[in-house]
Amino acid sequence: MWNCDSFEVLEPRLLELLFIAYMIISNLMNKVKEAREYIDKKALWLKSASPVSVTDLRKSARAVGAFFDSKQWTELLAHTQVRLTSRPYECALAGFVLFVMIIISRRLRVQI
Repeated sequence: MWNCDSFEVLEPRLLELLFIAYMIISNLMNKVKEAREYIDKKALWLKSASPVSVTDLRKSARAVGAFFDSKQWTELLAHTQVRLTSRPYECALAGFVLFVMIIISRRLRVQI
């Protein structure tokens, strides 16, 4: 059991241990703060790309034209129709998997 004499002997040691614990926690908090600042400044920094030039715009215009080409969309629809009629179970499974992935991705999205 504790008595006054033993407490007086332990009190300086307890204070010393509390101070050591405080210093360790304070040091750890400073290290965490430094690590967060380092990540904010350097680790998530992305190198800038070169400025957009006229040739980039020309290439983009050609790519947009190719994307909206009616011949390609007609071929896609014809191929899709053939695939749906020849392999309906695979298409249903693919559609289901796509639907589930969309639902899961919306639930896992992190707000920035």
